[in-house]
Amino acid sequence: MQDDETDPDAPAARCPGCCGAWPEVMTAHEVAAYLRLTYLHVLQLSREGGLPGWKVGRLWRYSKARLDAALAAGTAPQAAPSTS
Repeated sequence: MQDDETDPDAPAARCPGCCGAWPEVMTAHEVAAYLRLTYLHVLQLSREGGLPGWKVGRLWRYSKARLDAALAAGTAPQAAPSTS
């Protein structure tokens, strides 16, 4: 049997709300690695509305589920137009 720290069904790992699990929230650096983009490109896409995210103070945060849904639907990320 696994201990509570690694058991995904342990009460401490469950969300107290209706969803039953903690949503996975990612930073801009994590999104950049996940999407194989540069950190600055992730920030640019976020400011332009090309990535589903929200700001917490000065920092961007992203729901992995929403990113996956946008990718599956083919709606994100949109490449910035080239300036050359």
